[in-house]
Amino acid sequence: MVTSDKEKGSGSSTPQPTDKIYGITNIKSYVPLLLDMNQLNYDAWKELFKTHCLGYNVYDHLDGSKKLPDDTEWVTVDNIIKQWLYGSLTQIVLQSIITTDATAADVWKSIEDLFHENKENKAIELDDELRNIQLRHFTIMEY
Repeated sequence: MVTSDKEKGSGSSTPQPTDKIYGITNIKSYVPLLLDMNQLNYDAWKELFKTHCLGYNVYDHLDGSKKLPDDTEWVTVDNIIKQWLYGSLTQIVLQSIITTDATAADVWKSIEDLFHENKENKAIELDDELRNIQLRHFTIMEY
């Protein structure tokens, strides 16, 4: 059985990816896109943010698979991830999803719901616009 330095009592151990999250003060260095309702960049933003969280071994805070609200360290990490989320949103998106006492998973789900809801509305709007295009007397080459 292999024991870590922490278990042996020396107090030093190999840093884990989750330990490194405390040093990230500017999420825009890692997720360079601001999530914006008008940019249609949700899928790209989601992939960048998810990849970042997977790399730092904290994706379980987004998918909600590990909830330990009574654990001080878990709450601290969850709040850091919420800061990352909030720091990668435009003001309009932030104001649309922010709620009191939400976990990172709650925020992640609110963002997803906001963009999936708008995706359907946008598709209906574009379909309606396409159906109402009038070609008039122009040939296909003139368009």
